[in-house]
Amino acid sequence: MPLSDEEAADLAWLVIYAMDSYLSDRASLAPPPDPRLSPKWRILGYITGTDALFRAGRTLVAGEDVCYGYLAQLIAKPEVFVAAIRGTDGILEWIEDAQFVPRPHPVAGMVEDGFYDIYESLTYRPVEGGAFEAARGLAATVGSGELVVLGHSLGAALATYLTFEIAHPLLLGNRAQGAFFASPRPGDAAFAKAFAARVAAYNVFNYELDVIPRVPVGPDYTDLPNTHWIGITAAKARIGFTLAGHHHLICYIAMLAGYAAFDWKSLPLLDAINAACIKGPVKFNV
Repeated sequence: MPLSDEEAADLAWLVIYAMDSYLSDRASLAPPPDPRLSPKWRILGYITGTDALFRAGRTLVAGEDVCYGYLAQLIAKPEVFVAAIRGTDGILEWIEDAQFVPRPHPVAGMVEDGFYDIYESLTYRPVEGGAFEAARGLAATVGSGELVVLGHSLGAALATYLTFEIAHPLLLGNRAQGAFFASPRPGDAAFAKAFAARVAAYNVFNYELDVIPRVPVGPDYTDLPNTHWIGITAAKARIGFTLAGHHHLICYIAMLAGYAAFDWKSLPLLDAINAACIKGPVKFNV
């Protein structure tokens, strides 16, 4: 079902917690949970994968397994789960030189080779131990419950592929949903059509001035059909005019929920650095 701007902003915080948890201990596949998850959410396991960036069609940095996110259960409604997948450091630099080579998706259409290489490495690791292929491991844990897959930036592309796979009728089917922020284009029109046909409920939120949702370019790539573009005059907060500011997830939260929705100066240091791009309330009528 469609998310309101405020609902989307609430979910986006869960992706920020995934990034902040990773940054607190980059070497750990199971870093300490962000304390803001408690007492509402309980982490059941971690999503890990091979960290890789690609330039000019070749691997620049690859081979290190890192934590990309987590699976959490809503304490008040234990049938509700979220899988939150963070973005990556340095994606703006990555975008400058990447060639965006397409490759066939195993079900339909074409997808971006670098994104999908990382997706294929994703593993679900329950807190009690073990390692499982991501989609099947997550589906087994969720069981008869409902799962919302969340992602930002590169994580949005990974979350798109994960949602598509886990929404297979033999896994979670229509009990899998997605919410993706600042998403690069994950594949071509055939893939987008297949995704929309399989995934009953998903939302994509992209900012008009953010360059990441505009790539990859060319006929092999397109947006998912249900993409909501946040227009300059529709944003509910003023954002500094920088490439990074237009892409920060904390800025998306401000644009969706409104400048008055949070005390942006009270954030932990990891978030406050990016929140510096949030300049104040809007100064025009919309």
